[in-house]
Amino acid sequence: MRKSKGLILIILTLIFSYFYFVSIKVNCPVYAPSILAAFICCITYLAYELYGFPKFNDTPIQIIILKGIITLMVIYFISIYVLGAFAGFTKNVFTLTTFVTVISLVSTEVFRYILINANRDSDMFPFLTTLTIIILELTAALDVNTMISTGMFAIYITTIITPIILRNILLTLYCQHINIRIAIVYSIIVLEYKTVIPVVPNLNTLTYAYADILLSFFVLCISYRVIVKNYEGYPMIGLIDGMNLVEFLLFFMFLFFGVLVSGTTPVQLYVSKNDIRNVSIEKGDAPLVIKGVDEYDLEERDIIMYLTENDELKIYPINTVEKIQPTDVKQKEIRKLYVLNEKNELVLLDNKRIKNKVLFNIKYIFKPALTIQEKLGGGC
Repeated sequence: MRKSKGLILIILTLIFSYFYFVSIKVNCPVYAPSILAAFICCITYLAYELYGFPKFNDTPIQIIILKGIITLMVIYFISIYVLGAFAGFTKNVFTLTTFVTVISLVSTEVFRYILINANRDSDMFPFLTTLTIIILELTAALDVNTMISTGMFAIYITTIITPIILRNILLTLYCQHINIRIAIVYSIIVLEYKTVIPVVPNLNTLTYAYADILLSFFVLCISYRVIVKNYEGYPMIGLIDGMNLVEFLLFFMFLFFGVLVSGTTPVQLYVSKNDIRNVSIEKGDAPLVIKGVDEYDLEERDIIMYLTENDELKIYPINTVEKIQPTDVKQKEIRKLYVLNEKNELVLLDNKRIKNKVLFNIKYIFKPALTIQEKLGGGC
């Protein structure tokens, strides 16, 4: 009987998710977030009426989990705000939408907690509950109009779908084994700090998505290991039980990679989407470039990124450098830079359109991602 009640709640949530995605968001976009929040509050209240509020004893591993979260979040926020020093900052204003979102987040975690812990004798409910909440969140985050484009779907996988899946697995782990309070606080901090904190870095969506994935993944690693050790009877000593030195170094490596990809620092990783003529840069490679290159620092065979008249960044090796000495000592030397274009013609560059210089090239690092994008129909 208890499981039947839970299944009814899950089915109701899935039915609402469907109608919310195909109808409510399309016909009532202004009121859709409020309708979603109202439904989550109602389904949570219904779960409370059916099951009550299950309780289980807190465990000592909460302190270790909390230490791990605090450590990674400090690193996370330091990294985000250091990037803000390059990208700039933007001011936030607390609005009613933020309040509605916070209410939705709290209600979602209470719903998750009740449904899972009221059916602790079932291994099925953690999976079903997590899957249902993931579907509900995806219906709120995805746009039915742009989903028609498979190219956009490839972008959604990176910026929306992956962070939601990782975060929900983590929050289910907390609600099932640790503490609902940790789940609520973590959820609000990760999702809503950009609307609650007065000043936040002006970073692009991809950078924030990468940071969300990175944080969720490593917090999940810490939490899972500590929980497993606790159940197997290992003594809990400190943070080192949650993450070892190798994993911390791995975290910093991924963090460094994310900074390079973000485009907010003077040095950046680009994705090569085509094979480049006359250089050993192929599709899927990652050229590491330095921005704001002085034309007087460039020589023959240097590889540059050039902004064409169509506002497209292209990679060329410099074929010829023509140096014209000034007739007046007060004048600077004139440099004419030539490259071979796609038709193998020697072309004079506009020096002001030279944006970056390639320092070195990392082979094949983005090739799997481009292959997946092609399979999804996103093209290159």
